[in-house]
Amino acid sequence: MISRDIYVGKRYKNNLIALTAVSIFTAALGLALIILDIVTSRLSMLVPSILMFVCGLACALLSGVFKKRKIAILIPLAFCVIMLT
Repeated sequence: MISRDIYVGKRYKNNLIALTAVSIFTAALGLALIILDIVTSRLSMLVPSILMFVCGLACALLSGVFKKRKIAILIPLAFCVIMLT
């Protein structure tokens, strides 16, 4: 196995841009779901919506601002494993 990361140079930069874009979309979707849950009085569904917004926001900050790709990838993975199973 290769002991080094395959994301270097332009590939690393493009991967961070794509990860940031998906994270921003996820945070926006979570915010829309929060608003929808409040308007329709579905407070039981508010917790997953808030977690989706926070995960998207944290992932966007890590990938877009701090350039921490490996940590930013673990957040959506943990969210999917915990919330969707």
